[in-house]
Amino acid sequence: MRWIQPGIEGLASELLRLIDKGVLARQNLALLRYARAVGVHVFWNLLWGFPGDEVRSYEQTLELLPLLHHLQPPMGNYRLRIDRFSPYHARPVAYGVTNMRPAPAYALVFPRHADLAKLAYHFVADYESAADRRLDLIEGISAGITTWQRRWQQSEQAPMLHVEHVGGQYFGLLDTRGLPDTEESLVLERAEAVAVLVPRPWDDSDVIAWATARRLGVRLDDWYVPLVVAPPEFLAEFEAERSGQVQSGGEVVEKVAE
Repeated sequence: MRWIQPGIEGLASELLRLIDKGVLARQNLALLRYARAVGVHVFWNLLWGFPGDEVRSYEQTLELLPLLHHLQPPMGNYRLRIDRFSPYHARPVAYGVTNMRPAPAYALVFPRHADLAKLAYHFVADYESAADRRLDLIEGISAGITTWQRRWQQSEQAPMLHVEHVGGQYFGLLDTRGLPDTEESLVLERAEAVAVLVPRPWDDSDVIAWATARRLGVRLDDWYVPLVVAPPEFLAEFEAERSGQVQSGGEVVEKVAE
């Protein structure tokens, strides 16, 4: 497998719940991170302008974008389009959608007697969307995506936030995202690397505070969500270790507490 096209659509869980996406923002970030770790190219988009959306979803997205420049950028930021067979077309009342009608372009290509409601695939409708009242946020997200894309296209190497084993119990972290108040290189002990690289429910530990202050991870959905990429074998080993499991003879077994 060399590339995938997942339906990410959003990086804010409130928005994903609103559209019945079935995933949370932290899971979408995990997908982008794991894909980067194994070298799989991701084709994905962000969408905006959903019925009943809220400003905070777009504010969260705008704040998050600069932290993700080491991951595959989206192809763009596009306004919602209502298509035939979609939930909005099939159940408009459930989503507060009214006055559903074929997109205006159909009237330009079909004769006047044609029943456009039966012929059309793309539709427009009336509904309330907070995004329409804060187009500055939408423009900011689009501009942020353009900057992200250019960093991948114009540099010899895409930005990195990566951990490698440097010997013994030590791991080297390289961060070339260029964020303010962050170090480009750090040396982590094994316990620190495990703490920084493994997702888990949010806690107030010093290491989580340290990692989030340096934008090595973020708080999403009341979880600590790591952003640092590492070789997949490290991620698998550290996650098993953190969950109380160890590799033994090629099998995962429960670690016995002393």
